[in-house]
Amino acid sequence: IAIFYSGGLDYAGFGVAIIGILLVVGLQKIGVGSAYAYVIPGAITWLGVLMTGAHPTLAGVVLGLMTPVRSAPMGERPVDAVKRFSNDLFGSAKAPEQDSSNLIDPLKRLRFAQREMVPPVVRVQSALHPWVAFVIMPLFALANAGVGLSGVDLSSQGPYHVMLAVTLALVLGKPLGIVGISWLMVRLGWCELPKGVTWSGITLIGLLAGIGFTMSIFIANLAFVDPGALGAAKLGILTGSLIAATVGLLWGAVSVRKAASAKPLNAS
Repeated sequence: IAIFYSGGLDYAGFGVAIIGILLVVGLQKIGVGSAYAYVIPGAITWLGVLMTGAHPTLAGVVLGLMTPVRSAPMGERPVDAVKRFSNDLFGSAKAPEQDSSNLIDPLKRLRFAQREMVPPVVRVQSALHPWVAFVIMPLFALANAGVGLSGVDLSSQGPYHVMLAVTLALVLGKPLGIVGISWLMVRLGWCELPKGVTWSGITLIGLLAGIGFTMSIFIANLAFVDPGALGAAKLGILTGSLIAATVGLLWGAVSVRKAASAKPLNAS
C-alpha cells in the first residue's frame, strides 16, 4: 500500500510515527496493560503515517504487530497467581477490624493476575471484534460494495482485463499462494503440518481464502481512479468470491465424503 498506492512519501511524517511507536514501546516496557493508555500513542502513530502520504490504516498494521502475544512474566502461571492472590485477599478481608486501605495492594495484584491470564493480543482482539464485525465492516461494505453495471463496459479491453485479473487473482492466486508457500515451508523443513491437518485441508483453506471482499474492495479503491475500472474490479471481486465459495464448498464436501469412506467400520 505504501509503495504502490501512495502519491510519494513525506519522510517528515516518519519522525512523528516513530515518536508514537517509541511511546508504545515505553508503555510496554513499564508494564502498562490498559488499552486506554495506548490511545494517544496510537493516534500519534496514525497521524505520522497520514503525514507520510501513505494510507493511515498502515498504522494499525504497525500497532498490531507490536501487540505482545505472550502475557507478562509473573514467575508462576497466571491461574496459580489468581488463586493465591484471591486467597490472600479473602484472608485479609475477613481479618477483624480490617482497614480497607490494606486491601488496595492485594486487589491490584489480583487484577493484574486476572488480566494476564489472557495474552494482550487476545484481549485486544476480543475488545475490537464486536466493533469491527458489527459496525465497521458492515458500514464499509454498505459504502463501497455497490457495483454500477451501467458504468462498466466489458467490451473494451481495459475494464475486461481488470475484471478478469481480479477474478483470477482470487480464484487461482489465493490457493496457489497459500498451498504453495505452505508446501515450500514443509518441504524445506522449516515447519510441519499440525496433527490432524492434511493437504486437502490446506487446499480447502486456500480455496475459501479466495472469498475476498472488504480488503479487496479497499485495495481496488486505492488502485483505480477511473469509475469504469473500479466498477470492473468490484465486479471481478464479486465474481471471484462467488466462484471461490462454490469451488471451496464442493472441495470440502468431496473431502468430507472421502474421509468418511476411508474410516474403518466398527466391528459389530
